[in-house]
Amino acid sequence: MVEMKTRHIFILTGLLLLINNSFAPAFGQYYPDEDEDELLRRFYIAPDFGLVLGDITRIEFSPSLGYHLTPRIIIGTGGRFEYYRERDYFTRKVDVKTAIYGYRLFSRLIIIKDINELILLNIPLGIFTHAEFESLSLEEKYFRLGYSTSEKRYWLNSFLAGGGINQKTGSRSSFNVMVLWDLTTTASSPFSYPVIKFGIQFYL
Repeated sequence: MVEMKTRHIFILTGLLLLINNSFAPAFGQYYPDEDEDELLRRFYIAPDFGLVLGDITRIEFSPSLGYHLTPRIIIGTGGRFEYYRERDYFTRKVDVKTAIYGYRLFSRLIIIKDINELILLNIPLGIFTHAEFESLSLEEKYFRLGYSTSEKRYWLNSFLAGGGINQKTGSRSSFNVMVLWDLTTTASSPFSYPVIKFGIQFYL
């Protein structure tokens, strides 16, 4: 994985927001005459969980907080906390047992708010693009390329981009499915891509 300096990531994130905001007039804005209930729904939380069992066990908690700059442009931040365990396929012994944690910054652009405006499906389905910067703390002895016995940790930075669909499940909740690719992946990456994420978000 190519490690990008944090200041470079903030520059990339800023450029992404600048590009997204340049399209804001075409996608609509929030106006002062909106009612209070609509303004409250600018924020949402997504207490996402993940679970994989088998030779590789992953238990993940990835909460996030999003904010609508406009009805179609979202920015946000979140954390990631993961228990990771891997067994050797032949000996069945545990080779890797560690904790992974970190943070992410993201921006989302809603391309289609309701697909029924184009095709009548009778499903409240939206389509969006998504980009994020993620920084994770990993143990060198497990994830550094090559053999290492170091007990130290290092930060692995990555920039992911992709898209997904959003389906309303209530007046203040929705269900998301995303597919993301790591644009900085190399042969030394400890993770496989693309990443498929599922989650529920609740509007405050």
